[in-house]
Amino acid sequence: MNRPTDSEPLDLKRHRPDEFFGKTVTLDGRDYRIGARIREGSQGYFHRLTNQRSEVCLHAIQVRVEYLQSAAAALQASLAKEAANAQLVSKMRLSTPSVAMSFLTVKQAHGGSFEVHEFPTGAGWPGQETPPPGDEAIRDAQTLMAQSDFATAVSRLTQVLAVNPDQTIALNSLAQCYLSLRNLAKAYEVCTRIVEIEPNLAFYRASQIRVAIRMPSRSEGSRLFGQLQARYPKLRYFDSLEVQAYLAVGEAEKARDLMRTAMLGPTEVATLQPIVEAAVSANERFTDLEPKLRDRFMGSKQSVQTLPSDVEVLRVLEQTNASYPANPFIQANLAARLRKARDFKRAAELFMSAAGGVPAGLVPYCWTNAAYCLISLSDWRRAMELLKTTMSFLPRDSTGHVAPSDVPGLIDWVYRPGRVIETLDPPAARLLDRAITDCPDKSLVTPEILEMATLLRQFATSIERS
Repeated sequence: MNRPTDSEPLDLKRHRPDEFFGKTVTLDGRDYRIGARIREGSQGYFHRLTNQRSEVCLHAIQVRVEYLQSAAAALQASLAKEAANAQLVSKMRLSTPSVAMSFLTVKQAHGGSFEVHEFPTGAGWPGQETPPPGDEAIRDAQTLMAQSDFATAVSRLTQVLAVNPDQTIALNSLAQCYLSLRNLAKAYEVCTRIVEIEPNLAFYRASQIRVAIRMPSRSEGSRLFGQLQARYPKLRYFDSLEVQAYLAVGEAEKARDLMRTAMLGPTEVATLQPIVEAAVSANERFTDLEPKLRDRFMGSKQSVQTLPSDVEVLRVLEQTNASYPANPFIQANLAARLRKARDFKRAAELFMSAAGGVPAGLVPYCWTNAAYCLISLSDWRRAMELLKTTMSFLPRDSTGHVAPSDVPGLIDWVYRPGRVIETLDPPAARLLDRAITDCPDKSLVTPEILEMATLLRQFATSIERS
C-alpha cells in the first residue's frame, strides 16, 4: 500500500473513524503515522503506528468506538483495560515466556484518549503491511548472531545503518552484538540512541537499563529505571530488572523487600536470592561500623580499646566489599582506608567506581579523592583532569562563585545515605598546593584548579579560626 501523504495531526474531537488513516499521532515528542485499519470491533478501531523517523512499526493504536459520543466513558474503559493488561502480561511472562504479548498504555492527547499497544520484543509488529527498511539484511545479521559470529554481524548491520541510520531494529541488534562482545560503552551508546529515536517502547528502555547498571556510572541505570517505572506504574514485567537496579547502587534492603513480592520465575529467584542475601548481610556489617566510628570521630569518652582500630575497620570493609562489590558506600570507605594505608592505586580505582553509584552530591568527593591518589602515583594528567571536572560540577551562586565549604576535601568516612566526614590530617589545601608546585607540566594546572586551591585555603582558614 502506498504511504499516505496526509500528515495532519489526529483530532479525536472531529475526525471520524474513516479519517484516521494517514493522520499523525505525537507521543513523547515523536510523530507516528497511522496506518490502514487492522480490525474493527466492539472495543474500537485498531490501526498500526509507524515511527516517522525510523520507518519501523512497533506500535498500534486503538480508539474506542464511543470516543466521540462519550469521551469520559472511552477513557475509563481504556484505563480498566490497561490495568487488566498489566496483570496479564506480567503473569504470562512467568507462565508462558515464549509468548510475546503487547503492552498497553492509555494516552490522553489529540483531543481525546486512545490505547497504544507496543510489541515487547522490538522486532516489528506481527503481520505489518511492509517489511521495515533493511529487513532482509537484518535477518542475515541475526542469523550470524545466532552462530556467535558477532563481528561479521556488526559489519552487516553497519551497512544497513549507513542507508537507514535510524532503523531501530538494526540498532537493537547492533547493541546486542556489542554486549556479546563485552563492549559495554558501545552497547550503551547504541541503546541510548535507540531510546532517543523510539522513546515509547518499554523493551528498548529496559535494554538500555540492563547495560547501564553494568557500566561504571551505574547510578544512571537506577535513575533510568525510575523513569521506566513512572511510565508503566502497573506493569510488573520488569521486577527482576528492578532488583538488579537496586543492587547496583547499594540499596540491597530495597532489593530484598522487592524479592518478597516480585513476580519472578524460579530461575530468577534461584539466581538473585543468594546475591541479595549476601548484599544485605554485607550492608548490615558495614552499617554496624558507623556508630562506632562516629564515636571515634566525635571524641567519644569510651575506652579506646572498645573502639575499632584502623586494621579492624579495613578488615571489615574488605570482607563486605568482597561480598557486595557493587555497594558504592563500602567502596568509597574502603578506598579512604586504603589511601591512608598508601595503597593509592587500588584506592583510586575504588573511588572512581564508587563515583558511578553514589548520589550526585557525593560524586565530587569521589573524584577529588581519586585525584589525590593519582597525584601520589604521579599520574598528573588524569588527576588534574578530575580536579578540573570537579570544579565544573560544583554549584555556583548568582555571581558565579563556589562556596569554599562546597569544595570536597579528603574523605574520612561516608555515612549512608550520604553525610561525609572529612579529615584535616593532612588538609586537602596542603595536598593541592603541593601538587600544583610539584606538577611537572604546568599546562595541566588550569584556572579551575587554581580556584579550587584558593577555596580550600579559605575553608582551612575558616576552620582554624573556629
